[in-house]
Amino acid sequence: MWRVARCESNFDPAARNPSGSFGLYQHLRSTWLTTRYAKRDWTRAKWQALAAAEMLRAGRRGEWVCE
Repeated sequence: MWRVARCESNFDPAARNPSGSFGLYQHLRSTWLTTRYAKRDWTRAKWQALAAAEMLRAGRRGEWVCE
């Protein structure tokens, strides 16, 4: 997770991408909505990290450009 956050956003929880992805792990809004944290404040690094951990545990590593 550390490596993905460094590569995707350089550890910036407020990072935005022209493609519409956001946060530490550059979640797309559609991807964010598939996690159990969809109703949480997506701007908080805590929820971004927990959502990414959920995705990794579920075998969704391929959804990031960086690994």
